[in-house]
Amino acid sequence: DHFIAMDELTIEGGKTSQLVKALAAMKIDGRRSLLMVVDSKNTAARRAASNIPKVRTIAPNSLNVNDLLRSGYVMAGVGEIKTIETTYGSAR
Repeated sequence: DHFIAMDELTIEGGKTSQLVKALAAMKIDGRRSLLMVVDSKNTAARRAASNIPKVRTIAPNSLNVNDLLRSGYVMAGVGEIKTIETTYGSAR
């Protein structure tokens, strides 16, 4: 339903509490699922998200229609969006 583009998905130290605060500030509640498109090298964001119910992570080159359709929110950083465009092509 919602796509959120960010400059960068950075969670210092992989702290779940920081990610929870950031999601609350963006008005993303736990009622709908969130798919975070996160580069496989971003272990801090993956670790922080792994402890939150209804939040899943996926690498930008592993996106699939099923995951996109099942998610209420999809969040990606600029770097991940560029990888998606490279992998799947752009909408031009």
